[in-house]
Order: sequence, then C-alpha cells, then structure tokens
Amino acid sequence: MLDARQRSGKKPIKIFCFFDEITVIGVGEIVPKHSAILSAYGNCGIHANHMDMTKFSSANDAGYRAVSGQLWLWVNEIEEELQQNKEKLSKDRESVPEDICQG
Repeated sequence: MLDARQRSGKKPIKIFCFFDEITVIGVGEIVPKHSAILSAYGNCGIHANHMDMTKFSSANDAGYRAVSGQLWLWVNEIEEELQQNKEKLSKDRESVPEDICQG
C-alpha cells in the first residue's frame, strides 16, 4: 500500500513506530517487537506494558516526550514546506509580466 502510494505520485505517509518494552504480568508479551515496527521506518520503545503505553503521567513522562517529540518534528517539517511553497509562489508571481492580464 505504501509503495503503491509513492508510485502513484502521492506524498508518502509519515510513519514512526512505538512499541511496549514491558510484558503484561500473567500474560506476557502482547505484541512482539518485530510485529510492532516496520523496518524501513524509525521506531522507539515506550517503557510501559501494552495497555499502559499511552497512559502518560505528565508531559514529563518519557513516553509522552517521545511521542510528542515525533509529532513536533512532523509539524516543523510541514511548516517548513509551507514556507518554501509561499516563497516559491511569491517568486513565481514576481516573474509574471504585469501586462499579461491586462485587456
């Protein structure tokens, strides 16, 4: 699916994988690490079991910082891309002769 998306000329989907580092007492491993990550993409462990890995105690929680940090990286990439597009559009407008649209 991801390869087909790129072959069709669409922008790639940003992916980053998080996995649980602690087994569930009495059950064991819920999702094996090799099933929780995609080898072509970045990944990071969250020091919690599968059920608690998104239950952050505060903004200082290491898991929260890891997830929010990745999201902010993507936000910054989008903002940079938007700024580049604005600059390109501005340059394109400057290169259009003033009389081209005058009747």
